[in-house]
Amino acid sequence: MNSDNYNLKDQLTKAQQRRGQRNITITSVFSIIYFYSVNATVLNLFAVRIGMPPDKVGLMNSFVSLFAIVQLFLANALERDGKRRYVLPFYGLQALCAFAFPLIPLIYHYLGSAQAINTLLLVTAAAAMFGNLGQAGWFPLIRDSVPEAITGRFFARMRTAWQIAGTLYLILTGIYLGSEPSMTRFSVVFAIGFVAAAIRQFFISRVPERKANPEAGEISLAQALITPLQDRNYRRYLLFSMMLFFAVGFVTPFIVVYMKSYLKLPSGVVAVISAMEAAGAVVTLILWGKISDRYGQRSVFGLSAFLLGVTTLAWAVIYGEGAALIFSAALISLLRGAAVAGINLGQISYSMRIAPRINGASYVIAAFIAGGTALGLGPIIGGKAILFMNNNASILHSGISSYSILFLADVLLIITAMALKKRINWEGDLASIGMAGRMGKTAIGKLAEISFFDRQDKETPG
Repeated sequence: MNSDNYNLKDQLTKAQQRRGQRNITITSVFSIIYFYSVNATVLNLFAVRIGMPPDKVGLMNSFVSLFAIVQLFLANALERDGKRRYVLPFYGLQALCAFAFPLIPLIYHYLGSAQAINTLLLVTAAAAMFGNLGQAGWFPLIRDSVPEAITGRFFARMRTAWQIAGTLYLILTGIYLGSEPSMTRFSVVFAIGFVAAAIRQFFISRVPERKANPEAGEISLAQALITPLQDRNYRRYLLFSMMLFFAVGFVTPFIVVYMKSYLKLPSGVVAVISAMEAAGAVVTLILWGKISDRYGQRSVFGLSAFLLGVTTLAWAVIYGEGAALIFSAALISLLRGAAVAGINLGQISYSMRIAPRINGASYVIAAFIAGGTALGLGPIIGGKAILFMNNNASILHSGISSYSILFLADVLLIITAMALKKRINWEGDLASIGMAGRMGKTAIGKLAEISFFDRQDKETPG
């Protein structure tokens, strides 16, 4: 961590940090309720309900990640004008977009499927753009309240809180939606998302921040992008991150479609199974946080990517019917949630740890742009691949589905990502010697310490 130029006078007090962490956590809870109401599982179920084809499902799921590039436009302003000045209005505009979601079922009812699909794509794109502009300042704002030494543990606790809230909310949503939900029920869920986004604004306004620096040096958009790329090792990390997040996005939105369209599970059951993914994050985030702070991000990425590959392979070969099928799908979803939670935590912790305190926002933004771009391209290419395979039946043999082929291809992408991981020099991160190596070094250190004091005792005159 380069902190030589960090102005200690601008740090928040301990009391301000605690208040900030508390409001950040509450904000995240309302954010996940918003997300689960108008994104992810519910939105994909609604897309299937109104007849959206796979390629457009992929496009819709790509917006949140692809629009991460717009964060770059605020790289200068965040240091100069302050983060909250931009976080509040852009998240507010996202809340206004959320107001439009409950109206889309009415469009479907009165104007038909084509108009509803186009409106859904437009509203989702606008909400994603404003959300990313708000997020550009959100994570730098969090850095002001979170000391470097507890970064991993704080994000683990924060994500655990909102994952618990999200899991419970998604289970209740699944129960409410039922087997074949009506348009009215989708409208109610969308409306809850709007209310959550509106409440979130209040708690964001209560998060403190370090004083803005009006004299912060201006750099061009190109320079803001180039600055972190001048670090060769960080370039390698970004390449690894892009491949890993591409692998995550390549199949994620189609798991819901696969369960609904191919496995023929009811919508409510699909929602509850999807909630198990959030539950997987809940039960493992504290563990990931401890691994992050004690052993570093290399260990977090290694373990979570391995688990991601295993669960993706499991989706490709899942079979059965009735309760056995539901149990298997829920278990896979649970373990996949644990894997994705580790990957997300690793990305946030690593980027925030190595970014310099002064003008370090470009490092964090670069990580989100790289990961977001890959995560956004994944569903687009995945959707096109499914559509291509469905239109060319000769590709499918022995009853294997296009989704299973997609899952198998994704396993190869994960293996490629792990090969790229080996090229990164993890110096500066606690994982430079890996989990097993660090555990061994710790044990040897303890033995040497005991041996040293034992000799001291013997050599001390009586």
